[in-house]
Amino acid sequence: MADLESQKVFSGFVEDLERFLGVKRTPINLGELWLRTNPEKVDMPLEQYFAHAFEWGANPDQWTGFLRNFVAEYEAEVGNTPVLNPELRFKRSAVELNPPPPSHPLLRTVPNWEPKRLSPDNHTREAS
Repeated sequence: MADLESQKVFSGFVEDLERFLGVKRTPINLGELWLRTNPEKVDMPLEQYFAHAFEWGANPDQWTGFLRNFVAEYEAEVGNTPVLNPELRFKRSAVELNPPPPSHPLLRTVPNWEPKRLSPDNHTREAS
């Protein structure tokens, strides 16, 4: 974290949680692990590869299942586009402007990569 005070609060909470649970955390740097294991064989950092993962994973159902119909009905009845809050405008633009290709491998990357590399019960993981 860039904010040192926030980092101190977060670290204190994690230390209290470790004591309470009787465990020690395992530090993992996902960015470094991604570059080292390169599960998708791409030449780009984790942050860049997953640039649209949030909107592809979280927004399509909400947009196609609710918002698209609402906006269409509103426009038909009122004659103009409804006022949407910033989050809904983002979701609308994210899904319409950056739709994932069908069966995009990005949507399967973490489920396929994470269990092999990060699972606590995997004593031979490459995260350490």
